[in-house]
Amino acid sequence: MRGLWRYLIILAITVLLWNQVVLRPVRVLSVFFHKMGHALTALFCGFGIDAFKTVFGGLGDTIINAKGWLPSLIIANGGYIASALFFVILMGLKKTTAKKYILGCLSILYLVITIANPGLRSAVVYAAIFTSIVIVLFMVQREAIEELVIDVIAVSAVAYIIYDAFVATILLKINQQFSIIRGWNLNVPGDIVKMADVTGIPQVVWAIIWIILSVLVFQTVIFKGLKPRRR
Repeated sequence: MRGLWRYLIILAITVLLWNQVVLRPVRVLSVFFHKMGHALTALFCGFGIDAFKTVFGGLGDTIINAKGWLPSLIIANGGYIASALFFVILMGLKKTTAKKYILGCLSILYLVITIANPGLRSAVVYAAIFTSIVIVLFMVQREAIEELVIDVIAVSAVAYIIYDAFVATILLKINQQFSIIRGWNLNVPGDIVKMADVTGIPQVVWAIIWIILSVLVFQTVIFKGLKPRRR
């Protein structure tokens, strides 16, 4: 149970600090995971390699418009699918000998993506901060701290979904209805807006769907990781 609470606390803190500067380097990395999902699904829907240039042309979330409701729906969901998948992958790699290479590979990927794309140059500073932290961790050689950083990065991929669905959609809709907090500068995420537009299903319903899916993925992976190994 202590392990479960560890991940629940990380998830809660990550969602609460999602828009704060202290979490920005990890948040931007989570955005890249999300963007990869949009790019890959657009690629499979016939947009070719140009899908990556379009999606990674800026730091904001970019959704490619497709002809037909099904390709549009697939691309819109692709970002959240990728976020959940990267959480599963990182948590899985953490249990293997590849664990010691995760942070190094992520820092290299982070730098390459931000430097290679002119539209992402503003994120280079966050890539540099992330890489500096990784270098310090390698110098200190504290496995427990490295595992914590990997956990935060992995959980942030799920936090991206929960923040978009719960905070930026459900809580925003409630606030708009009852005017609890005035001047709340948030917009419903483009992914959820697109899902609602192409299907006619309300935005809040899509938000609830993705909260349920992300919680199921989170619960399954965490409980599987906490299950004692058989000898």
